[in-house]
Amino acid sequence: MCIIFPIARIMSSFIFIPAAPRHFSGEGVAHPVNLGVPFARLLVPLSGVMAIVGGLSIAFGYKARWGAWVLVAFLLPVTWMMHAYWKRE
Repeated sequence: MCIIFPIARIMSSFIFIPAAPRHFSGEGVAHPVNLGVPFARLLVPLSGVMAIVGGLSIAFGYKARWGAWVLVAFLLPVTWMMHAYWKRE
């Protein structure tokens, strides 16, 4: 049973860590700019840092609760801005 939690932490962090480098590329910033995200050139790289820090924190179990809150702070605005299906026609 004691091995399950570290494996779960690592697996759940792999959602965020591999996706984060795209937040630092021109292509990764251009898409939110096209969607009208305010301050996208600043906020997209910041969200990449948050994804890396939160993901690594959870993966290694170091301050995992703080890392989880960093990911919540990352996910709420990103979900609201990037998946705004109600704005699409």
